[in-house]
Amino acid sequence: MTVEELEAAFIGIDLPEEAELYPGVIVRDVPKFIASHIATIKNASNARMSDAFVDRLVRLLDIIEQRDKAE
Repeated sequence: MTVEELEAAFIGIDLPEEAELYPGVIVRDVPKFIASHIATIKNASNARMSDAFVDRLVRLLDIIEQRDKAE
């Protein structure tokens, strides 16, 4: 997923205040988490450096999607 696709995916969706990405990995400020990860991806000197940041954002999108399906 490109950084542009990630940015677009988070526009206009209802973000949770916090999210547990993995057991013990809790994001307390989701909007700040998204903004900092997007900025890091954009400023990475190569794709390999940003892989973990992309993976965490995709995981967050999956969590939000699962939450919305359950509602």
